[in-house]
Amino acid sequence: MDAIISLAANRRAARRYSVAKTGQIMASAEDPPVRVSIHDMSAFGARLQVHSSQSVPREFSLLLVEEALVFRVMMRWRNGAFCGVQFFGEPAHVMA
Repeated sequence: MDAIISLAANRRAARRYSVAKTGQIMASAEDPPVRVSIHDMSAFGARLQVHSSQSVPREFSLLLVEEALVFRVMMRWRNGAFCGVQFFGEPAHVMA
């Protein structure tokens, strides 16, 4: 059993870090932002908790509120209120 856990952990391209950040899903200019909590992050993605019953698009912009950074992301999985996203491209700073 330990070998199976070890193999699953080694599939990750980068180490995940536990975080407690606030974010927003920004799907389009017409749709209001959807609040999320960010629980885990790595250099390549994050685990989000969605605080709404709204559907989450496959691709969207994710705003990290405290850092004023926007990542372009693709949803890789969803399980109830939680989803995993993969970053692609470079993050952009949001001007206030």
